[in-house]
Amino acid sequence: MKKYLMYHCSPFIVAAVLCLIPIVFSIITIASSKGLALLFFIPALLLLLGVDSVIKSLTRGNVNYVWIIEALVVGAILITWRFAL
Repeated sequence: MKKYLMYHCSPFIVAAVLCLIPIVFSIITIASSKGLALLFFIPALLLLLGVDSVIKSLTRGNVNYVWIIEALVVGAILITWRFAL
């Protein structure tokens, strides 16, 4: 079965890549930040990758379903995070 680019660039994968940015900067400046970004973003990264693989296995790799489910979840997270602040 041919895998599309959109399959590999799903919303959770994009969010996981965005979690890598503070992790890398935290590793570079470990003395000044005391590893707080590592404490918050590594579990988020692992959770995003784990849930992404579960969703892809439940939808049997259907790109449309993966994007709909993950976009709705990311949107719900962003909306609730906005109102929580």
